[in-house]
Amino acid sequence: MNAERPTDDENSHSTPAGSGGAADDTGNRTDPLDIAIQKLAKARGTDVGEVSARFSEEMILKAPNSFSNYTSSLRALEINGSGVLGDMAWIQVPFGRRFFSPVSRKNHQRAFQYVSDLISPKLTAETFLAALDVVARYHSGLEDIPSSLLPPRNGRVMECGAYLGHKTIRFADDLVPEGEILAVELMPENCQIFRRNIEENGLQDRVSLFEAGVWSGPDRLKIWGKGRQRNSLYPLEKIKVESDVWASVDSIDNHLDTWGRPSIDLLYITVNAAEIEALQGLDRWRDRIRAVLVVAIYEREGRDCGDWCRELLVEMGFELVSGGGPKQVCAINPNFPSASE
Repeated sequence: MNAERPTDDENSHSTPAGSGGAADDTGNRTDPLDIAIQKLAKARGTDVGEVSARFSEEMILKAPNSFSNYTSSLRALEINGSGVLGDMAWIQVPFGRRFFSPVSRKNHQRAFQYVSDLISPKLTAETFLAALDVVARYHSGLEDIPSSLLPPRNGRVMECGAYLGHKTIRFADDLVPEGEILAVELMPENCQIFRRNIEENGLQDRVSLFEAGVWSGPDRLKIWGKGRQRNSLYPLEKIKVESDVWASVDSIDNHLDTWGRPSIDLLYITVNAAEIEALQGLDRWRDRIRAVLVVAIYEREGRDCGDWCRELLVEMGFELVSGGGPKQVCAINPNFPSASE
C-alpha cells in the first residue's frame, strides 16, 4: 500500500479519433488533438513541435490519456538489463541493485510505445513499469525528508505502507546504511514482490517485513481499493471499491513490541487515509520514537487528514517541524534521547 504518486495508472485511456474541436480567437487549437499533443510532449519531456513532427495525428489521438508523472524521468535512468521471471519484471541498475515489480499492464505497454525511443534500449514494454517504480520510489526516496528528521547511520526506521520495497531499499542504502528497518505492508501480492526484492539485494539481515496492516489495535479488516497501490483499510470515497481480501492489522505499539528493538529513529507512514488510526495506535512507544513523517494526501469525514495528524501528534507531545514535501506532516519528539540506544 502506498499513498504517494502512483506509477500504476489504471484509468489510462485514449482520446477517440475524430472527436470534434475548435480554435480560439488567437487561432490556437483547442480540440482533442491539441490536448493530446501537449500531454504527450510532457510525458516525453520534449516540446509540442517534436511530437507533431514525430507522430501522425492518428497515432497521437490513440495515445494514452494519461502517463505516469515519472515517465520523462526515465530518460536519465541507466540500466544494465531487464527481463521477466514468471509474473515479475526486473531491471538491473549500474550500482548493483536489482529491482522486481509486476509485469507492465496493458496501459503501461501502450505508453511504452510513445517513449521507447528516448529511454534505455534495454527496457521492454513488459519491464516499463519496473523502471517507473525505480525512478518513482528508489530515486525519489529521500529528498522530501527534512534534515531534522534524518536518523543516524546506525538508526532504526519503521516504514508503514512499504509497497514493493523500493523505498525500503533506498532507506537501507542511504538513510540508515548501518541500521535496521521494519517494513509493514498490507497487500499479500505486494509482500511477495517485496520479499524477492529484499532477498535479491541481500538485505535480509537488516530489513524485517510484517505482512499486516497498521491500525489502532488488533483486528481483521477488509481492504478497500483499486489495485496494488490504491487501497486502504478506510473506505475512502475515492478508493471505495470492495475487495475480497481481508488483512490482519495491529497497532504501531504492538508491531514494535513484536519487532523487539528498544527505540525507533524515524516512523514513516504512507497508508491512504488510515493514518489517523495508525497514530491512534501509538501510545506506549511514543517516547521511544524520535521523529515521525506522515504522508497525508486525502480528506475524510470533512477534514484534511494532514491537519488531523498534526493535531494528534501535538496531543502526543511531538513538536511539528517545517520542511518535507507536499501533504507531508513532520514532527520531532522532544522527549527522545539524544542518540539511539
